[in-house]
Amino acid sequence: MTGQAFTAVALLLLVAVIGLLAGLWRSRRRLKTLEAVLEGTRDGVFETDRFGRVVWASRRASAMLGVREGVHPGTMVRTLFGATVTAVLEKDGPPSSDPVRGTAHCADGGWFPATVHRVAGPARVWILRDLSDEQELARLRAAEERSNTSRRFAGLGIWDWSIDSDTLFWSDEMFGLLGLRPGEMAPSRGRFLALIHPEDTARVSESEAACLDGRKAYDEDYRVVWRDGSVRWLRETANLVRDDTGQAVRMVGVVRDVTQEKEAENRVLRLALHDPLTGLPNRAAFEARLDQVMVRAREDQRQVALAFIDLDRFKPINDTFGHATGDRVLTIISHRLSEAVRPDDMVARVGGDEFVAVLAGCDNDAQALTVAGRLLEAIRSPIILDGVIHKVGASIGVSLHPKLAATREALVHSADLAMYAAKRGGSLRVRLFTPELAEDDARTA
Repeated sequence: MTGQAFTAVALLLLVAVIGLLAGLWRSRRRLKTLEAVLEGTRDGVFETDRFGRVVWASRRASAMLGVREGVHPGTMVRTLFGATVTAVLEKDGPPSSDPVRGTAHCADGGWFPATVHRVAGPARVWILRDLSDEQELARLRAAEERSNTSRRFAGLGIWDWSIDSDTLFWSDEMFGLLGLRPGEMAPSRGRFLALIHPEDTARVSESEAACLDGRKAYDEDYRVVWRDGSVRWLRETANLVRDDTGQAVRMVGVVRDVTQEKEAENRVLRLALHDPLTGLPNRAAFEARLDQVMVRAREDQRQVALAFIDLDRFKPINDTFGHATGDRVLTIISHRLSEAVRPDDMVARVGGDEFVAVLAGCDNDAQALTVAGRLLEAIRSPIILDGVIHKVGASIGVSLHPKLAATREALVHSADLAMYAAKRGGSLRVRLFTPELAEDDARTA
């Protein structure tokens, strides 16, 4: 071989060697890149032989299995996995497209739920995935759904207020409780307060401030006004969330609709304080109201009058036409009496055909007698039922506090004495109490 030919062959060999080295370098680089990608994923990769032994395992797979020094080649897969996974790893056949779910065992004796999935190809290469996070996420999602279902079932709304940033979160149920569509507007304390009934706004704000100051727990019933004008009652409880220094950082509350509960309470209260036939306040409500106006009268240095009303010629209506007609007459008279008094006054039924009227703010006898006269006129107007004209009379006694009586008992007794004095004088009379009536009563007692 000539020198020129040898040189040419040498150059060709050199070029081939350089190309081979470059290819090896690129392959090594790709291999390192692939290895870095594998180690950076949440999954582990390992290879087995047909005898069920590990050929090699990635560092991620070894870490997942709790083997810090790496899974040694030749390790039997049955020591690393439960029976279900082991049976698949030892099976000799074409790879399945579906991952197999089972358990993987850790070196410390623990275990975790896992899947193994064979990579397509002639080699027995497997992908190992830890399902612990997925199962925990599924558990949390299921718990959240159960919580959401429970809240929807119970009609509970939840809010979370970050105090520093003044941001507010409302659950979907909270929107519904306020008469809004979920997500209809961005929640804010200002918008929330705007939906509260004006008579309750100040109380809610004061309770919230007291909770933030640590003076008392937050637990309030209040009304909200929906956009259609309807009013709903809500019951709200809230707690503060504090940081490590004890500083309040959040306020979290639970709200539910108690409208039906409030309506039931009002019905019970109404039955307890109102006459079932006429709807007027009963004796208990009358006494409570009289105590209030008497206290106010003393504070304002004014008079409060009490009119005691006893119907005349009512018994013959019951005897002749029956109690149903008598009840209708009483109901009509009750409405008339209520319309005859002033807004601050009160009419109550305290007996079968006995009524009282609490007349607040009467400065003198003349004012009291004027209102009593209107009551008498309301009663004496004929009542027509089923084509029959019924005429009812009344005797009314009037007394004043503190001018003529110092206590509630004395005021009721003096008005009662004046009523009997009016009755002795004939029907359709109003009589003002005088000390002489008390003297006459004492002599006849």
